[in-house]
Amino acid sequence: MAIRKRGTTWWIDITTPGGHRVRQSAETTDRKAAQELHDRLKNDLWRQVKLGDKPKHTWEDAALRWLNEQAHKASIRDDAKKIELLTPFFRRLPLTELTWDRMQSVVEGQEGDKAPATRNRYYQLLRSILRRAMREWNWIDTVPTIRLHREPEGRVRYLTPREIDTLLRNLPEHLRVLTRFTFATGLRRANVPELKWSQIDMPRQMMTVAARDIKSRKTLGIPLNATAMEILGAQIGKHAEYVFVYKGQPLNATVNTAWRNAL
Repeated sequence: MAIRKRGTTWWIDITTPGGHRVRQSAETTDRKAAQELHDRLKNDLWRQVKLGDKPKHTWEDAALRWLNEQAHKASIRDDAKKIELLTPFFRRLPLTELTWDRMQSVVEGQEGDKAPATRNRYYQLLRSILRRAMREWNWIDTVPTIRLHREPEGRVRYLTPREIDTLLRNLPEHLRVLTRFTFATGLRRANVPELKWSQIDMPRQMMTVAARDIKSRKTLGIPLNATAMEILGAQIGKHAEYVFVYKGQPLNATVNTAWRNAL
């Protein structure tokens, strides 16, 4: 039977001209829609076997392969979050139909109130996935031209000493200590909340950030100045494993209501 029902969902069952059996969910309760999907898939499979057409890989195929191949990246979680937002709009869409207009409609529609740089990160991820699909996976022949928004050039500005003092005064104690340490070491904020004592060498006045937590994937040694050492000294005894804690528990985020209010 070409299509059959399991529960309330229709499933597709096709045998290709080459004898390969394809069984997959149509992801619909509508029989007519399931039949249309079956007919289109059967035609595509026939053309692949008889005419040598390339398989029509979908957005999900590309997204999954990208996540698997880029699992080593420090920013893979950011990629996964973006893919999670995009997938409902590109579900089962062949890569050949992922046009600039379609991408722009989704990104601007969902992230239109965000800064140009934020929207550009979505466009850059889409471009990277499509280029990989063309150049390395040989799934598509061309990639649409993707136009990025103009972004401010370089760093906008630094905080002044007075602004730093004002920020610190308006933070609750646990975030004030953590933020002072961040200023003292120059670390990215993400590397500080879950800092462990095992990373600290008090006698040598050094700390280590593991390669997995650094974008360059290289273990980083950070010298600790007098301010950083003073802060660490005050944290001794508060927790056996973690340096910075709140009510006896390790910190897992700093971007919260208190942080936004202080800003």
